[in-house]
Amino acid sequence: MLAARNVSNIGRSLLRARFALRTATNAITSQSPLYRSASSAAAWAQTESEPSRSWEEYAEEKPQSGSLTQVSDLPVEDPVKPPNPRLPFSILRRRINHDSLKALQKRPFNFEYMSEVQERVLSLMPDLVGFEERPPHGMSKEEFDAQKSEEERNLPPPAKKDLLVKAKTGTGKTVAFLVPAIERRLHFLEEESKKAALEKFGDVSGGKEGLTRRDLSKNTIGALVISPTRELATQIANEAIKCLTWHKLMEVRLLVGGENRRAQIGAFKRGRLDVVVATPGRLKDLMQDPQFGPEIQAAMSRTGTLILDEADTLLDMGFTEDLNYIVDHTPKDRQTFLFSATVSPSIKKIARKYLDKDNLVIDCVPENESNVHEHIPQYATILPSAKEQLPHVLKLLAADQLTNPGKSKSIVFLPTTKLTQLYATFIRELSESLPAGDRTEVYEIHSKLEQRRRSRASDAFRQDNSGASVLVTSDVSARGVDYPGVTRVIQVGIPGTPEQYIHRVGRTGRGGSTGGQGDLVLLPWEAKFLRALAEVPIRQVSTEETTAQLEQMVKARDELIGNGDSVTTAAKKAVQRNDRFGTRRAFSDPSTELYLPRYHKMDALIDELKAGLDAEAVEEVFVSMLGYYAAKADSLLHTPAMNIVQDLQTWAVEAGGLDSPPYVSTAFLQKLGIRQNRGGKRSGDRSFGDRRGNFGRPEGGSFGRGYGRDRDSGFPRSREGGFGRDRQESFGRGSDGGFGRSSGPKFENKKRGGFGMGNSR
Repeated sequence: MLAARNVSNIGRSLLRARFALRTATNAITSQSPLYRSASSAAAWAQTESEPSRSWEEYAEEKPQSGSLTQVSDLPVEDPVKPPNPRLPFSILRRRINHDSLKALQKRPFNFEYMSEVQERVLSLMPDLVGFEERPPHGMSKEEFDAQKSEEERNLPPPAKKDLLVKAKTGTGKTVAFLVPAIERRLHFLEEESKKAALEKFGDVSGGKEGLTRRDLSKNTIGALVISPTRELATQIANEAIKCLTWHKLMEVRLLVGGENRRAQIGAFKRGRLDVVVATPGRLKDLMQDPQFGPEIQAAMSRTGTLILDEADTLLDMGFTEDLNYIVDHTPKDRQTFLFSATVSPSIKKIARKYLDKDNLVIDCVPENESNVHEHIPQYATILPSAKEQLPHVLKLLAADQLTNPGKSKSIVFLPTTKLTQLYATFIRELSESLPAGDRTEVYEIHSKLEQRRRSRASDAFRQDNSGASVLVTSDVSARGVDYPGVTRVIQVGIPGTPEQYIHRVGRTGRGGSTGGQGDLVLLPWEAKFLRALAEVPIRQVSTEETTAQLEQMVKARDELIGNGDSVTTAAKKAVQRNDRFGTRRAFSDPSTELYLPRYHKMDALIDELKAGLDAEAVEEVFVSMLGYYAAKADSLLHTPAMNIVQDLQTWAVEAGGLDSPPYVSTAFLQKLGIRQNRGGKRSGDRSFGDRRGNFGRPEGGSFGRGYGRDRDSGFPRSREGGFGRDRQESFGRGSDGGFGRSSGPKFENKKRGGFGMGNSR
């Protein structure tokens, strides 16, 4: 077994132990333990562990049949469980830069103990990045080296390690991969600037080393972080700025779509490249720019650390080709970190391609600990017809406001952007039928919103403390971005993959929280999707059961209020009588009015709203859904695509309020790869496919034809903007500095205003 290091002092015994460790490591490839526990904040306890296997030793293993996420596919790294409580950040003293540790322990993070993924990764420092421990603060490296014996000075340097880390979302993994990457950047600049100064000037006196360091900081990339979405990239960039709080000269660049391209190029050319966070599409676009491309490719050719965050989502979103192109332009001797919530065969494939053979695998989802989706109550409802879709969603939102009074925070996921816009309008206009009424805050995020508005909406929902908020979103919010306090996730229609279902449900289980609930709302012809979730603990409930339980709770609450109980007491008693929706929480809703009369008006309000919808806008929703579902007819729905066409035509009438089913031409169906049934009958008298309505215009247009409180301005309310309307400043406190500003990013660390996204570990 390998020797463990004893760091209780900095004397010769430490270095001799490390020499023994490295000798064993060189003799036995990839056999170092992935976890080292500590007996105190000052010393690592000596532990024995099973040897870790390299990636090549298990990459060919196949997942077990029928399982979405197989922990058993991963190598068993160490049977020793981490101590409880977790290790403090103070043990990183001299293992990472003093200013980096200061940011973690003091301002801005104020962390005391590490999360599991942070502990498992950062406990490998500094060997992980291939460098020695740092001298005590205030002592130069030369002074520290002078205290070593000849034998100690001749010790072979540690070898950096590539990582594949399996970790659940919301566990602090961003800090876990940023800290080593920043440490590697600091060491690189310290060593290479001296070498460059000696080569260029012959000595390092008179600020010559500083000149070469400045050039290196602008011509080489320290850490290149690839993220699947703009929102997640923005959040990572925020974390990087916080990690660099006390590194006054170091800077962060953000390269994402939806922001000013010219401003991003200018910032990249003028500023330092210590940490570059990018989405694959924008990065590849800039790399292929005729004028700027050679410059960014040159900087990428000297990348220190490559990090793929949410690697499984990157692949699910179809970025494999872009990733291969990007990775091919990075150096072979780079350090690479892959972070993923799941380890699928596709992840194994890119790990084999991108990681060194001598790599480490860290599994932060042990076999005896359930995944987020396994401990969150989940329910699936197969609707009798499309007509019940909107009422059922509203009832689920009402139930959440009643069971989480003063703390309700729901996310409604829709499969397409057009449907997301439609439902944002639905929920906003029908909020008076919910327990919180007009106090319900409704936010929307989808790809048709420009990045500035998406960032503001994300910020506002994260910071919302109204006690009754709803985020209506497409899958741009399914992974990575933290929304604390989410009490319910409602998925309307099937997600793109079974894994996407799990990622969405995980919004309610951030950071180990076991609160919240998940609901899946399916049309009758979507029911076969449940076969793909056979391993997920989902209970099927009918609309009748949901309605009966909700009405029982509403009546109980109103009865108690009518008898003179306080709202707080009434809410608690009503909730305790119901175990489907029941969670016992404090009630802070100031309203004392009875809810049952408004609840009974829900159906009438829905009918009135549908009567005012723009027919062409609904048809565009229909077309978007047709394109989405047709691609999944065989793989997830197990039904002929033409059947889906007919089912969606029914949806357009029953749920969308059209007078007759929309007609789709044979030519349009052929474009979608759908073969019309022989002898099939054309339904409806409206043809479309190339026509564009006023649905989703960037700065105007709406669903309504005068419905609602403001009949002169159409049906979106001005306070929210609604369907295609600018929400003005209602998105909240997201405009003060950082990414997301229309003027383009300028990210020097002396302006620590953030990037328009919230804080997360």
